[in-house]
Amino acid sequence: MPLNINLQQILLHLFNFAILGFGLYFLLYKPVKKFMDGRTAQYKAMKDEADACLERAKEQEALSAKRFEQLDEEMAQQRHLALAETEAASARRIAEAEEQARKILLDARENAIRERDDLMLSAREEVSEMAISAVKKLMNESVSESYDDFLDAAERSAQG
Repeated sequence: MPLNINLQQILLHLFNFAILGFGLYFLLYKPVKKFMDGRTAQYKAMKDEADACLERAKEQEALSAKRFEQLDEEMAQQRHLALAETEAASARRIAEAEEQARKILLDARENAIRERDDLMLSAREEVSEMAISAVKKLMNESVSESYDDFLDAAERSAQG
């Protein structure tokens, strides 16, 4: 054979190469491919689970947002009712206070009129007593002066 090429050697090398290829295929490629497929399936399952959790979280978020809106509306209604009740109570208390103020003013006016009448009556009585007293004094003074004048005149006529 020219160039020292032996067909038998070539066939043996091809056969050895085929055995090595099948051996490596069964020993390395298949387990690595199986491992990689398992990892891919595991990551896909994790992704699906994460997507499902994310979807549930979005649903919970939407539900929570809806509940918050309902609570806000309910709080607004309660705040409105409380404000209305407070305004009504304030109006009642103001009306009661105005009524009490009116009664106090009426009582004060009645008391003032009563005291004025009492003062006028007592002033009249005092003026009357003072007038009577003044008249009595004047009468006593004029009687005693007249008597004194009479006695003086009598003494003068007796002396003279």
